[in-house]
Amino acid sequence: MIVISVAGCVDTGQSEGIDTGQLSGGENEEVDIGKYRVFPTSSELSPSTKVVEWGVDAPGVQPIYVASSDVPQWHIDRVSMGHEIAASEWGNYGPLQWWIVGTGEKEAADLDEYYCVLATERRSMGDETRENVDGLFMDLRENMGFRHCMERDHNIVIYVKDGGAGLSIEREKDFDESLLMITMASKNPYPTHADYEITIFHEYFHVYQHAHVMTKDGDERRRILGNGAVWWMEGGAEYMGQLLYSRAYPKESDQEYDEWFTLEERMKWKIGAKNELLPGERMEDIVYGERQNVGYDLGSWATALLIHKYGEDAYLSLYDDVEEMGFEEAFSKSFGVSLEEFLEEFHEEFLELPLEEQLKIIPS
Repeated sequence: MIVISVAGCVDTGQSEGIDTGQLSGGENEEVDIGKYRVFPTSSELSPSTKVVEWGVDAPGVQPIYVASSDVPQWHIDRVSMGHEIAASEWGNYGPLQWWIVGTGEKEAADLDEYYCVLATERRSMGDETRENVDGLFMDLRENMGFRHCMERDHNIVIYVKDGGAGLSIEREKDFDESLLMITMASKNPYPTHADYEITIFHEYFHVYQHAHVMTKDGDERRRILGNGAVWWMEGGAEYMGQLLYSRAYPKESDQEYDEWFTLEERMKWKIGAKNELLPGERMEDIVYGERQNVGYDLGSWATALLIHKYGEDAYLSLYDDVEEMGFEEAFSKSFGVSLEEFLEEFHEEFLELPLEEQLKIIPS
C-alpha cells in the first residue's frame, strides 16, 4: 500500500523570525491507492503547470506527499511542517513532490515500482495512455523506460538501507512535465532528531537553487550553478538549513525532538573540516564522494562568511542573475569581489583565525 497525502496550503513570504505556531504542518487528507492503483490519476499526482510553473514563487500552492505504507502520519506531518517553514522563508517553488520512505524494504520496493510508473508516464507517451487510468500500470510495465527505471542502481530501497535524503530533478527535453522530487528516509538522520528538520530545510534550499535556472540542458544547469561545486551547492544548502532551524527553534523548549544544539555549537563541529584538507588542497578541490563532507562543512562556513560580510539578501539574489550572467559574474555582482578573491580570503585569512574570532560571524 502507498499513501498519498496532500498537506495544507502554504503562506509564503520571507521573514527574519519564524512563527511556527502559525503553520499548520498537518491536516493531511490521505488517499489509499493500493499497490498497483493510481488514484488520483498520475496527471493529478504530478504537479503540472496548472499548479506551479517552474521558477515561479507560488504562494498557497501545496506540494504532493507520497509515503510508503509503513510511514506513520506524524512523520508525514513533520515533513509537511518543515516544507511550510522553508517555503515561508525562501518562497514556494515547484512543481514539488516529497517522497517519504519508511523502514521496510518490501514497502519501499512497492513505492519504487510506483515511482517508476509515474516517471515513465511523465515521458512523452501519448494521450491514449493517460486516459486509461485502470490500465495505466499494465501498459507502462511493458515500456522499456519502465524496465530501465526498475533496474537503476540508486532506487528508493537504497534509502531504507543507507538512509539520508536527496533531490531529483526532472527538467529535460524528453519529459512532458518538469518536476522536483525530494526523497526523505527514516534514518541518518532519524525523524525524531532535530537534524531531520535541518535536512528538510537543506533539501528544500536545493529546490530554491534549481528553481532559478530555467534551462533543460543538464550540463548547462551544472555550469550555471558553479559547475556543481560541493562547497557552493552543498555548503550553501547546509548553512541555510542550519540558519533557518536556529530561527524557527531558537530555544530547546521550542521543539520536541532529540539532539537540539545551537547554531554556534553546530558550526564549531564543522570548522574542524579544515584539518582534513590535504597539503595544498583547498575547499573548492573537494568533489562528491568519500570526502564530500569536507566540502559540505567548509562550504557552510564560506556561506556564513559571505552572508556576514554582504548580507543574506545579496546571497539569495545571486540566483536571480546566475543564469543570465553566469556564476562568476553573478558572484561578483552580488558580493563586489571576484570568486577567486573571496576563495583566497577564505583560505589564507579566515581559516587561519582563532576559533573565537571565526565564531563571531555566526548569529547568536
